[in-house]
Amino acid sequence: MSIKNSTIGEILIKTGTKSSEYQTNINNAVERLKKDPSNSADLAEFQAAMAGYSILLNYISTTIKTHKENAQTILGNMR
Repeated sequence: MSIKNSTIGEILIKTGTKSSEYQTNINNAVERLKKDPSNSADLAEFQAAMAGYSILLNYISTTIKTHKENAQTILGNMR
């Protein structure tokens, strides 16, 4: 996912699609774990999906924070 010359809106649209994929994977894994909680493969898939989703949320949070800080710096320099 390239963010070069992207606006925050474009970044959020791209990450929203990926977020939906992770949520679908998580929900599918949970449904399979409800049927057989002792299945190691399903548990590993659930953990992988959760880890990916966590990384994505961290990326989104960091991106928004960076844009906020950049905007504050620009506004501060205009005074």
